[in-house]
Amino acid sequence: MAAKGWRYPFFWMRTMFRFRLIRPMLQGGHPPEYAARASGIGLAIAMTPTVGVQIAAVMALWAWIKARKPDWDFNPMVAIAWTMVTNVVTLPPIYFMFVVTGRLMMGHWDGLSGYDEYTARIAQVLAPDAGWLESIWIQLHELFTTFGLPLLLGCLPWALICGWAGYFFTLRLVRKYQALREKRRIKNYVGLYKESHPYTSSNHAGPQK
Repeated sequence: MAAKGWRYPFFWMRTMFRFRLIRPMLQGGHPPEYAARASGIGLAIAMTPTVGVQIAAVMALWAWIKARKPDWDFNPMVAIAWTMVTNVVTLPPIYFMFVVTGRLMMGHWDGLSGYDEYTARIAQVLAPDAGWLESIWIQLHELFTTFGLPLLLGCLPWALICGWAGYFFTLRLVRKYQALREKRRIKNYVGLYKESHPYTSSNHAGPQK
C-alpha cells in the first residue's frame, strides 16, 4: 500500500533510491567498474557549482567517453542519480562549504561571514524569478559574481574526494554483491543436482555387506 500524507516524501525518496540507484548499480549485468565509474563521475559533478546543468554535463561526458574511450564507459542513469545529492535542500550548506574551503585555500582566514548569512545569500541567488533556461543562466552568473573564485576553487578538493570515495565504495560493494550472488547460484545449483541425482557417490553409502 502506497504511503500517504507526511510519509509520502520519504516513501518516494526510498523508492527512487532503490530503483534508480541501488538496483542499476548491483543488477546491471556489467563489470563492477561500470557502476563504480558512474558513482565517481556523478558525485564529482554533484560537488561542483553547476546547478541546473548537472544532468546535461553527465550526458555530454557519457557521449564523449562512449565515442572516444569506450573502455571507460559508465552507467549514465546511476551517475545522474548521484548528482541528486545536491538539491534545493542541500545546496546552501554545500556551497557554503565550497566558499569557506576556497577562501581558506587562498589564505583568507579573516572575513569569513557566518553560516546563516552565506546560506541566505546562496538561497537568494538560487531562486531567480525567471523561466527554466533563463534561471539557469542567472543562477550560474550570480553564483560566480557573488562568490567568485573561492566557490570555484573550493569545490575542487570536494569533487575529487567524493568522486574517488564514490568510485571505490561502489566498486567494493558491487564486487561483494556479485561474489555473494555467484556463491548463492552455485549453492542452489548443487542443491538441485543432488535432488535430481539422489544416488550419487556423495549421498550413496555403497552396497551393504
